[in-house]
Amino acid sequence: MTAAKVPAKLPGKLPAKLTDWWLRLTARSDLPLRGDDTGRFLPWVVAVMVFLATLALAAALAVGAAASRWQHDLSGSATVQIAAIEARGGSGNLDARVAAALDLLRRTPGIRRADPITPEAAAALLAPWLGDVATLGDLPMPRLIDVSFDMHQVDTAELGRALAAAVPGASFDDHRRWVEGLALLARWVILVATFIVILVGGVATLSVIFAVRSGLAVHREVIEVLHLIGARDAYIANNFARHAWWTGLRGGAIGSALALASLVGLAWIGSDAAPGMLPGLRLEGIDWLVLALLTPLAAILAAATARSTVLSALARLI
Repeated sequence: MTAAKVPAKLPGKLPAKLTDWWLRLTARSDLPLRGDDTGRFLPWVVAVMVFLATLALAAALAVGAAASRWQHDLSGSATVQIAAIEARGGSGNLDARVAAALDLLRRTPGIRRADPITPEAAAALLAPWLGDVATLGDLPMPRLIDVSFDMHQVDTAELGRALAAAVPGASFDDHRRWVEGLALLARWVILVATFIVILVGGVATLSVIFAVRSGLAVHREVIEVLHLIGARDAYIANNFARHAWWTGLRGGAIGSALALASLVGLAWIGSDAAPGMLPGLRLEGIDWLVLALLTPLAAILAAATARSTVLSALARLI
């Protein structure tokens, strides 16, 4: 057997530690690991694991970021709804009730802005669900007022009661239930996605352990010869780790490419199929970078698992 050989060329001038790391990764192996069938399916297993982990992590990133944006947009805002009904006491005039609500709101300390939403704008908001509201005939449409307020100065419960008492048919919605629902949804999505990533990592680790143990059994005679000529356990473990690194890198690249292509396709289809239904579910530039990092992380996990498995197995043989 020949000792590990140094590659003839290095990728440019690198610092000493990076040069040593590169030499270790590209050095030739005394073990014919690429020629056996023990890890033939391992790259595809890693590809599937990275594919699933990328999709799960993308869902967590998109929902988490969207929930943060929605919470930021909805905090300190409210909607006053004035029903289009004939109220008791001769207060059925809708325009008069809207004017009364606006007067009360603008006189309330802490209210930054109170703007009525025109019927045309309200119809545009309903268009994604109901279509052209103008075709609905005499459907009674409530009037809406968009309100912005200081959460530290305004008691929303007290303001809601004051509006209901002063303006028949008026209701105050500070979007709190929507914010709480979105935050709960985001937490659950992130929790489930984290569980999926951990589960995928565990399955990938077990696959690497199985492939490495099979490789140890297949190449047992070669390993014994290497021991006889003075090779240490760490040297043999590094050979397996190097092979696992490149295997994980190839499989991870395949899975990551398929996952990123799927996400781009889903984003393109979703933007045309249901605009406005799930606003804000998108990935930013940093999110794509985080998803791309799953490939080297999978390779590092495979290499570390292979090395520790070999060292543990060889230690039991002593």
